[in-house]
Amino acid sequence: MSYSYFITKLTGIDDEMVKDAPRFYEIAKKVIEMTAGNIFVAHNVSFDYRFIQEEFSRLGYDFKRKTMCTVKLGRKYLPGHASYSLGKICSDLNITIDGRHRAAGDALATVKLFEILLEKHEQASRITRNSQTRLF
Repeated sequence: MSYSYFITKLTGIDDEMVKDAPRFYEIAKKVIEMTAGNIFVAHNVSFDYRFIQEEFSRLGYDFKRKTMCTVKLGRKYLPGHASYSLGKICSDLNITIDGRHRAAGDALATVKLFEILLEKHEQASRITRNSQTRLF
């Protein structure tokens, strides 16, 4: 089984569908501009971040951004799930993924998950602040 076959089977995307897509070097400047001063957030961030870094490395550019992983945050703020894969955690939280293993579908689901995680973080921060206030 070839790599291309595996990707097509997983995503439904084949070579014909991407033949007219821009090459990375054509969008690299836009990626730099969009991410400057921002945190690179993704589900299993090291996987996606490594791909982006490798593409920039091929262009001779050392791409570095702070990262945040929704898998790690999920384990911290949503303990007890059997799996933290995007599909399973979204299913557990009733987050619809329209276009699984597609950039837009997975990204929008990750945003919804991230919003839930931010709320859990805020709740934990409020509890901590309130507990500390009562101690003094």
